[in-house]
Amino acid sequence: MTTPDGGTDAPSETAVTPAPTPPGPLEPTRVRLAAVLSMLLGALAGLQLVTNPFRDVSTAILLALPGIAAVALGVYARRWERRARRTTSPMAIAGIWIGAIALVLGAVPTLAITVLAERLDVGSAPESPRASALAVVSEERELEDAAALAAGRLRSYADSGLGSAAAFPAELAVSTDEDLLLTLDGAELAELPRGTRVYYAAVVDGTHFELALTGPLGAHARVTGDLGTTPTPSG
Repeated sequence: MTTPDGGTDAPSETAVTPAPTPPGPLEPTRVRLAAVLSMLLGALAGLQLVTNPFRDVSTAILLALPGIAAVALGVYARRWERRARRTTSPMAIAGIWIGAIALVLGAVPTLAITVLAERLDVGSAPESPRASALAVVSEERELEDAAALAAGRLRSYADSGLGSAAAFPAELAVSTDEDLLLTLDGAELAELPRGTRVYYAAVVDGTHFELALTGPLGAHARVTGDLGTTPTPSG
């Protein structure tokens, strides 16, 4: 173009904004698939949280894996859709939220409780052999006292004629709580450490009996008796 003074105008420059690079043909498909998988894995994590809450480490891991995958896939789909200026898929949002809730309410507390319990178990001191030996000795004394008391009462029972005349009872019984030795008609013979095993036998004519007690820690006590003699403990 010619100017009034005979010159020419310089060509005007127009700024050109580069067009955004269009996504590849497979990218939207991958994003939709990620959103769908995010929702499905989130639902799986939520289902595990409802059916198997706070069980053990293996349950926590099974809960964490789909939860983490749901959050990761949902974030991937949401970031791509934001870059492409598209509306975020509701499935991706649902997967992120459900997966995150399953992690916060299920996997993380279960792992924390398990680790804390293991540390407490490690920190607790095991019972020393001396303490175990003292417990056995104490139980043995209790059983010896119980056997001696039962033998004396069996002799009184035979002499009183509550059973057969001048005869020891043919059988004995243990209370429902396993802490009392009784005759079959309910007479109390002795208190027992809970869980004591009782062996009792009397000869046919009721003139001799043998009573053996075994405690839950393995201590033993044994006593025998005959009519007309004092019951004697035996090793």
